[in-house]
Parts: sequence; C-alpha cells; structure tokens
Amino acid sequence: MNLKIINDYKYSWNTEKVDDINIYFKGLFWYENKCFRDAQACQILAKILNIKNPDRSTSLPVKDIIEKNVLKLRGHFSFIIDGKDFVLAAVDKIRSYPIFYSKQGNTLFISNSAPKLQTEAGLYDKDGTSFIEFEMAGYVTGSNTLFRDLFSFKLANFSCSIRNNQI
Repeated sequence: MNLKIINDYKYSWNTEKVDDINIYFKGLFWYENKCFRDAQACQILAKILNIKNPDRSTSLPVKDIIEKNVLKLRGHFSFIIDGKDFVLAAVDKIRSYPIFYSKQGNTLFISNSAPKLQTEAGLYDKDGTSFIEFEMAGYVTGSNTLFRDLFSFKLANFSCSIRNNQI
C-alpha cells in the first residue's frame, strides 16, 4: 500500500525525521507532567513509541505500547507517524486538529485538510445521507464527511497499519 501525506501548510503540522521515521504533529500534549509541543513533541512521541530502540525486531509500535502511552496523552493534538513498515495516526479526545483520509486503489491519502485531500484524490461525489444528516443536525456524525470516500478520524481515535497489508 502506498501512502501519500498531504500537509496543508495553512494548518502547519510540525514535521520531524527521527531515524528513518517521519513524524507529523500539531498541537500539544502532557506526558509525565510536562507539556510538549512542536519538535519536542515529535521527539517524545519517538521515545514513548520506542522508535529508537535497536533491540526491536520491527519498528511497528505494538498494541500495549500504544494503549499504555498514546491513549493516555492529555492535550490537544493530532499526529501521523510514517515508518518504514507501519503508519500510525491519532487524534485527541475532542479532535482539536482533525485528520482526514481516503483509500483510492492502492493508495492511502492522509491529510490535515479535507479540501486539499479532496482535490488531490478527486473526491467530488456528494454523500446524500451525510448531506441530509448535516441539514438536520448541523454536523455529520461518525467518520463520514459530506463527500463519498472522504473520511475523518473520530474523537480519541488512532489507527495503526502495517505496510503492504490491508488497513
């Protein structure tokens, strides 16, 4: 599976490279009673996900590491970690900085901007049910958006995928 990360600089994800892993981060979080943001937050994410550990047989963060650390982060953030053999993306409990995604053929698009992703992936078919929901409630629920095949992470959600396998 190919990954295409579309970073709309208007929303300015901070990007850092730690070893062979790209980390995209926006916001701030508290870890061990300290507040981290920007480049420092990327370094702490690498540390808590054990990315730099040479003893690991794979760079895929295991479920217990994610549950122990990532799900307990407090703050307002979103991030994507693009590793050699995995992709991990997460948003905070109130989705302060949304992440949008779409799978088109063999490519997974991930972005901090729905309009940029929509343009890049050519997603212009409206989702009739979502439009009705929007007109009735003033918002769209779940991971749906107003356009078919364009989705958003739900609140306090994360996803981890091994490359070359289904998501």
